[in-house]
Amino acid sequence: MSEPETVAEISAQLAAGSLSARTLVERSFERLDALEPKLHAFLFTRREAALAEADASAARRARGEARSALDGLPIALKDNIVQAGEPATCASRILAGYVSPFDATVVERLRAAEFLVVPITGRP
Repeated sequence: MSEPETVAEISAQLAAGSLSARTLVERSFERLDALEPKLHAFLFTRREAALAEADASAARRARGEARSALDGLPIALKDNIVQAGEPATCASRILAGYVSPFDATVVERLRAAEFLVVPITGRP
């Protein structure tokens, strides 16, 4: 099967089992690792957590319990969209060390659909 190009194609391949959430996350980090030295767009990543969430998504799909058509799809968020327990600096030194005690509404909705938050961006 060819490489998926759209979210609909990725979702279909996830549903068919011809593509796994772990593979998507790994590909996301491979691309990040290749481009980040030039782009300098990401302040931190949640690599281990994203892989664990990908494995949980795969287990749900194997049981036929995907929570949405987008369950297992990786997504990157800007550093100004807060997530509970994660740094949120808005790329500002004044917020260095700030860790959000809550999730933004958009994060709650993405997680309800079981999107996998891969890296967190923060630079303009």
